[in-house]
Order: sequence, then structure tokens, then C-alpha cells
Amino acid sequence: MVCYEINLILRRMTRGDTIAAMKRHGALILERRGILRKIEYMGTKNLPYTFEDPKDKDAPRITMGSYFILHAEVPPLHRHEVREGLQVDDSTVRVVFMEKDRPKIPSDYVCTLEEELLPPALRPSVQQLIEMGRKIKQPQIPPEPIDNKYFDHDVSGPPKYKIAEKLMRRNMGGKKQQRQRGERTYPDPKVLERLHGTKL
Repeated sequence: MVCYEINLILRRMTRGDTIAAMKRHGALILERRGILRKIEYMGTKNLPYTFEDPKDKDAPRITMGSYFILHAEVPPLHRHEVREGLQVDDSTVRVVFMEKDRPKIPSDYVCTLEEELLPPALRPSVQQLIEMGRKIKQPQIPPEPIDNKYFDHDVSGPPKYKIAEKLMRRNMGGKKQQRQRGERTYPDPKVLERLHGTKL
């Protein structure tokens, strides 16, 4: 069989109609004993020039189309049948067959179909990735520095001054009231002692 790169331009349609048209084209190649290797969607673009609708001459000219590339192998005897079948379809604007070299398979190629059919957690390739992720050390986030503006001494441990400040505000009023009374705004050492579990 000969390898072809089939450049296919379809008229602009809805997503469902485009999918149905591509299924028809793929089935046509398979019915003629061809092998469809790959389908590439190149997007919907403006055509280089406008095309006339072959079914309705009074319809507006076609200015946009969806571009596809089909990588397929077609027997030489059925090449013209496939080409005509693609051109006759209502959704097709243009078909171009380009012959290309057969892809070379390396000598050390090993088929991994049985492994690929396994669930992802049981595939050797996925297990290798999991092991690699476990070996990589996660960066350690340094502890958040304690803002000493509420304290007149150093306090080790987690930053619990915010909790202590809330307790102080609940028991003694807000900062504004404390400033008006001329009091200090840091938490009571007894409250901190209760939070940290150690005597300050």
C-alpha cells in the first residue's frame, strides 16, 4: 500500500455535522481496505479564494472551511475510488492527495499494547513516574516569621499572637480603646502562657 497525506477542506458546519462527516470519510477509507493512521485538525480558516456551491448555484459562495489532514495508507487500485468518494460528499470543498514516504519502524521497537491496555495505576510507565515523584524532595517552606510588634520579648513556636490578640480584644476592648486609656497593646503574658503551654 502507498502512504498518502490527504489534505481535506470541509465547509463550515456545526461541530456535530463536522464529526459525522469525518466519520463518513474514515469509514470510506476503511471500506476500501485502507489504513487510517492519524487525523489532524488544522482549524477553521478563510479560504484562499471563494468556492461555488456545486449543489446550489444561487447559494452564497463558500469563504471559510475546516482544514483536516488524514494520514492514511490506501491500495493503489482503490485510490481513485477513495478520491471520488471524498469529493462527492456534500461537506467536502477540496481534496488533495499527496504521496509520502512510509514511516520507518526502528529495529529495537517493542509493542507495548498489553501494557497500555492495563489500568493507569498498573502500567510500568506510570509506576516509574510515581517513584520519581517520591524521590524528589519537596521544598521545605520556612516558618512564617513572627511580627514582634505585639511583644516586648522573643517568642518561639507557631505565630499565635493573632489568636492572643483576638482574646485580648474580646476581654479588654479594641486597640483604640486601649490607646485612649494609655495601655499597652500587646497580649497579656498569662494568655500567651496558656496558648504556648510554657511559662514566659
